Amino acid sequence: MKRILPILIALLAFSPVSHSQTRYLVNTLSPVDGYEYRAYKSTSGGPKMKLTGGLDWTSGFTIGSSLAPYRPGHVTFRTGGEYAVLTFVLGRIYDPESFDNEPAVVTIYADGRKIADEIVRKYDVPRRMRLDIAGANELKFMIVKGEDDIGFAEVALWKAGW
Repeated sequence: MKRILPILIALLAFSPVSHSQTRYLVNTLSPVDGYEYRAYKSTSGGPKMKLTGGLDWTSGFTIGSSLAPYRPGHVTFRTGGEYAVLTFVLGRIYDPESFDNEPAVVTIYADGRKIADEIVRKYDVPRRMRLDIAGANELKFMIVKGEDDIGFAEVALWKAGW
């Protein structure tokens, strides 16, 4: 038994599980640039965002836009190239009083290269997304069209091997 214990400890220390722990973007990195950005950190008792569909979410952020004059929101993070995958839940913030019935367009860039271009309609069910960001040093999220806030929930960064 005494011989097995050190071997088990060594295996656990170097296992892929230790490298694939969830790293929530808003808890790990701070934005270097942003407009109409609001973070929702995964702390107990903190504010939660409500996406269309009725669930409360944390560990993410919203981006919106200004109305007069119209200026779309965006946020940029520097990742240092150490992550391989970005996962999140994308949806519109629930606002029954909003008059914006047009679909919103959300674009995500990794090092200036477009990696996602999504249409988010007013009553769409939030959807899970998984994007390859291997080696990317910078991530930029932006609203291309639309006036309602867009929510990015459970935004997690994963290292290679996930």
